[in-house]
Amino acid sequence: METTNTDAPAALESEVCTRCGGCGAYSHCQMYGSICFKCGGKGRTLTTRGAEAARYLNALRSRPASTIQAGEKIWHDGAGFTKSGWMVVEVVYVSPAQTFVSPFDGKTIHQSATIAIKMRGLTTHVGPDDMIRVGQSGADQAATFAKALAYQATLTKAGKPRKGAK
Repeated sequence: METTNTDAPAALESEVCTRCGGCGAYSHCQMYGSICFKCGGKGRTLTTRGAEAARYLNALRSRPASTIQAGEKIWHDGAGFTKSGWMVVEVVYVSPAQTFVSPFDGKTIHQSATIAIKMRGLTTHVGPDDMIRVGQSGADQAATFAKALAYQATLTKAGKPRKGAK
């Protein structure tokens, strides 16, 4: 198993995809063509250490929903008929707490207040402490990526912090 960094001089640790052997294609189907679902057609997947560093990088680039403001770009994971991608926040407001009776079993349900984030005709409701991925400037991207690479260097092959690593 070849485990190296990708072609970029500073990248999260990855390896050749074990499903497609690095070509990015696997068996053909009419709906999706011959794309490999494990690597998404890239031919490489993150190692355990690289995946842990990617989770750390995502955390560095995320903020609580209660701090999101109109005009910011946030990452929206596609749902239903919307694609995943960066979207500009148009409006942010607090949706009040609600109490209602379930039509199925007659139990009273208490729903906490949520943060409503409206973007391009789509509104998503999240908890105030839910972490939202926020767009970064070029300098912020470089700084957070450098932190993630430094964190990756402190991890074992299993993605756990090395003993004595700080």
